Amino acid sequence: MFAYIAHMDEKVFSLEDAVEQLRRRQGKKTLREFSDESGIDFTTLSAIYNGRRDLSPKALEYLGLEKVMRPSYRKAQVTKPAKATIRK
Repeated sequence: MFAYIAHMDEKVFSLEDAVEQLRRRQGKKTLREFSDESGIDFTTLSAIYNGRRDLSPKALEYLGLEKVMRPSYRKAQVTKPAKATIRK
């Protein structure tokens, strides 16, 4: 699982949070206008918004984020040991 870390304040963002930040920065601009402003290809923006692509390096740079691996804290499954059989 990946997370996104803001360089300035070390705040952790999920992918959904980061995409929402992009949408807020776009505001009422068209996708092409926002693409020109941000330097992110408009087809890449569309794919990010539609969930077909992860954030591109340019999108991360524009938002001031860094992609990092977040450790998974799922509980390990404990299995019972197999019963031993004794042969005579």
